[in-house]
Amino acid sequence: MATISSLGVGTGLDLESIVTGLMDIERQPLDRLESKQSTINAQISAYGSFKSKLSTFQSAMESLSSASSFKVFQANSQDEDLFTATATSTAATGSYNIDVTQIATRDKLASSAFTDYNTTVGEGTLTISVGSESFDVTIDSSNSSLAQIRTAINNASENTGVTASIITDDSGARLVLTSNETGTDNAISVSVSGDSDGNDSDASGLSAFVYSSGEHKIFLRFLQRKMRL
Repeated sequence: MATISSLGVGTGLDLESIVTGLMDIERQPLDRLESKQSTINAQISAYGSFKSKLSTFQSAMESLSSASSFKVFQANSQDEDLFTATATSTAATGSYNIDVTQIATRDKLASSAFTDYNTTVGEGTLTISVGSESFDVTIDSSNSSLAQIRTAINNASENTGVTASIITDDSGARLVLTSNETGTDNAISVSVSGDSDGNDSDASGLSAFVYSSGEHKIFLRFLQRKMRL
């Protein structure tokens, strides 16, 4: 059986070229559609990018919709280590001098007078608070004298910022507690539990050191008393 190896053989016509040309003509609409689709996809992508940037711009502009956004005030201090300042939108323009009329001091408590620093005070647990923090000091027969109580307070591992000392004046020896930091945030208070005399608030025994905020405080007036250390 005979086979055809090439279009147009025996006719003198280049049928293969004619068919290829016809196919190219038929494909032109499809090529135009593909080109148009590519253009549309690029336009959609550009629109999405524009929409995103527009949204970002609108968000940035929202802060300008209020007149208060334009009321920007700044307060400066000549020494930020000593004094800082801030200004609100209602602040008036001006320059101010700050006068310090009183410097914060360390809180100081003095106990009632004992015969001397070797006087046995009592046993129990002292709870000493400095501002919002506190620590306990256990007092027993091994450290119940005035001097030993002072040492126990100073050596307490959980001491939150108080120094104990003994001051001797004409009335006797007093335990003095001084906060390590200044200001009302470091105010000292003292409570007692398990006082060996059976009463935690009778100002006798270990409860002689009890002090809470609002009670009368004994301030040592070093310039008005003759002190013997």
